[in-house]
Amino acid sequence: MALDLYDQAYLYLNGELLVENTSIKTGLVGDDQVVNTTVKGFAGISPSPKMRTIEGDNVVTVTKGMAIKAEKAFLESTEVEFKIQLGGTGQKVITKGFFGPVSLSTGVGQTSTMSFSFNGTPSAFA
Repeated sequence: MALDLYDQAYLYLNGELLVENTSIKTGLVGDDQVVNTTVKGFAGISPSPKMRTIEGDNVVTVTKGMAIKAEKAFLESTEVEFKIQLGGTGQKVITKGFFGPVSLSTGVGQTSTMSFSFNGTPSAFA
């Protein structure tokens, strides 16, 4: 049995690679409503608006501080564009939207990390 190589994803904000990024979690979400009727039982769904969500973590360097200005963009409701690209296949997804909650965590003997969430236009990897 041959061994496989497994992919990594790279995150870009407004065209710039986030080199201090340590984790990405993304997905498509919506709130489709299940439709049941007395005659058919399950009859289908009533589609809802969809969006792409991203959660990420970036370490904070001593020399540059927070690499992205997520707090400012969140406070000012500034539209941003994210691209997530898979390193091996090159598949990518691009979405435009807004930062959600942004936080900073740090402690003794820990790396300072800025965490953020994002809500944007729905799109699929291609």
